Amino acid sequence: MKLNKIIETGETLASMTAGAMLSRLAVEQLTFIKNTKFKRGALIAAGILGAAALDRKTTGRKIGQEIAIATAVTQTGHLLKELLDERLKDSKMHAALGSPMYNYDTELLDSSSFLSSYTPNYDFISEDIPHESVAEFAA
Repeated sequence: MKLNKIIETGETLASMTAGAMLSRLAVEQLTFIKNTKFKRGALIAAGILGAAALDRKTTGRKIGQEIAIATAVTQTGHLLKELLDERLKDSKMHAALGSPMYNYDTELLDSSSFLSSYTPNYDFISEDIPHESVAEFAA
């Protein structure tokens, strides 16, 4: 394994991570388009066209192509989740859409009742402690 291959792989990882992050930000920033599926489709198309238009002859073009590929891949995953989430809800394939909670007991994971029945018991607070003892303790 050569050091330059490790460095190139690190650059690819950084470029693709940046592309994925930027594509998620783009979906949030394109507020003038209301339909999320259309936004994701447009970003997928832009990613594919961008990747096809760039070659890998220079480092900048390589990074640009990787960002474009990551944009298309990330938004394709999100679009598939939007389109198939309800259909695959009870399937093991649901985890493939980015939902790791496909076979867990929902009652086990439900935290809405956590401490809901807790009521503090003030019966053990003593009214017999003189003020001087409390002041002395606090000092």
